[in-house]
Amino acid sequence: MYSSPSKLDITQLNKEYQIYFMFVVCLISLQLICNTIEPIIFSFGILKIPASAIFYVLSFAVSDVITENFGFKLAVRATVLNIISQFIYCGIATAVFLMPKKFQTTDAADSFQYIFHFISLELISSIVALLIAMIANDYIINRLKLVFLGKGFWWRTIVSTVTGEIVMLNIDYNITFMYEKSFSVIQQLIFSAMIYKTIAAFILALPIALLSKYISNNVFFLKPSMNQKISLLTDLKNAIAFK
Repeated sequence: MYSSPSKLDITQLNKEYQIYFMFVVCLISLQLICNTIEPIIFSFGILKIPASAIFYVLSFAVSDVITENFGFKLAVRATVLNIISQFIYCGIATAVFLMPKKFQTTDAADSFQYIFHFISLELISSIVALLIAMIANDYIINRLKLVFLGKGFWWRTIVSTVTGEIVMLNIDYNITFMYEKSFSVIQQLIFSAMIYKTIAAFILALPIALLSKYISNNVFFLKPSMNQKISLLTDLKNAIAFK
């Protein structure tokens, strides 16, 4: 017999959606920051790292927490909302950049021109790179969760983040900088960014795992059920063993 949900259940569900959308807003904010500061490049000896690399690795970590605690479907929904936000932001920035300006001789205008003349390319790179890299990241950590029965989030987030970042960098940087830098320089940027992001993924693994565990203790209704997944995996293993 169907029983209507209690007020306590409704309150808990609303709380979980609030937590989910808080992470979605955080994910979108990090990506908007990346879009804005990507043309800025820092030099550390032989390494040249775009400023966006600092925040990209955080966005993948946030995406891992969403996937782990809310499931692959809601993680993909977060990515779609992220892409829509990038499209709106980059579209508006491109329109502003193309408007006639009377202050183009000032230093501020030069800085504005340098930063935002990349935006039209980022409109393409963000949509393509985000769609492929984020979904790959979410799929990998979710798949590993299935295979290892939910254990080892700290190392699963490293594997998914590094893999997603490799896909993201190769798509994003090759499109964004295609008319500004030579192919060899772009590959140097990708290599330098990957060194930083791999190190950052290892450093962030423990605090992200602790955050995910804390969120897990506060999510019940939106948490993906492992029982059905474990059953399907067991049946698959038995079928393979039988053959």
